[in-house]
Amino acid sequence: MTSISISLTLIIFLTIQQVRANCQNETSGASFVYRRVCYFANWAAKRYDNISRLTPEDIDPFLCTHINFAFGKVLESLTIAPYEEDDLKGWTTSSKGMYERIIQLKETNPDLRVLLSVGGWTHASRGFNDVSKSAANMY
Repeated sequence: MTSISISLTLIIFLTIQQVRANCQNETSGASFVYRRVCYFANWAAKRYDNISRLTPEDIDPFLCTHINFAFGKVLESLTIAPYEEDDLKGWTTSSKGMYERIIQLKETNPDLRVLLSVGGWTHASRGFNDVSKSAANMY
C-alpha cells in the first residue's frame, strides 16, 4: 500500500507540475515559458521494493526542465557538503555517486538544469543562520 501511495503521489506531483514551453497567454498575447521542476531524493534509490525504487538512470532526461536533488548540508565552516556518503561515491570503488549520476542526464539533455536542495526537514536551521548573517558568508 505504501509503495502505491508513493507512486501515486509522484504521478500527481508530476501531473500538477506538467507544463508546455512557449505557450501564448490568451488575454495579453505575451509569450512565457513553463518549467517542469522535479524533485529527486537521494534515498529513492535505496528503497527495498522494486516498485518504489527510483534511480537516476530511471529518469527520462526530457521529463523535467529542472531537477532538485535532495539534499546537501551546510557545515560549520559555512561550506556545502553531501548529506549522504554515496552522493559523491558509489557503493563500490568503481561506481559513481548520486550527484554524478544525476548530472549525467545532462549528456542526453544539455538544457536540463540540476539544482541542489540544501537542508531537509531534519536539518533544521543549523548553518543557515550563520550563512545568512552577511553577504561575505554566502560566497
